[in-house]
Amino acid sequence: MSARSHIGKPLAGTEYLLEQWAIWRRVGRGLPSSLTTGPSANQAVFHISDDVAMAVDGAVGRLTARSRKIGAMVLAYFGDGKAALRIARENEMSEAKARELIAQGVAWIDCVLDHRAEHIDIRADDP
Repeated sequence: MSARSHIGKPLAGTEYLLEQWAIWRRVGRGLPSSLTTGPSANQAVFHISDDVAMAVDGAVGRLTARSRKIGAMVLAYFGDGKAALRIARENEMSEAKARELIAQGVAWIDCVLDHRAEHIDIRADDP
């Protein structure tokens, strides 16, 4: 599986932040970061502070409370690493519609993070 590339796309920072949050979330649960083998296979590397990760976690939680379907799709895509096609099949819709709903969720999370009382600068967490 190849890494997702968000460079040059709208909401790229938020999608990158969600991917970093997903790794942070897996580490907190004690799950390995990947299924690859090798000396560093179980050493998760993420570039997000706990404060920012908690803010993202809260935004994802608020999204899920507001729209259970979109929240579940964002969690499946970023949190569980499922492909959009698989999510679409599980929800009996087209892949394009699944991608559209995931993008709506990302945009909603972006807006929540942008309008927090304490502004989050995601550039501070970049490698």
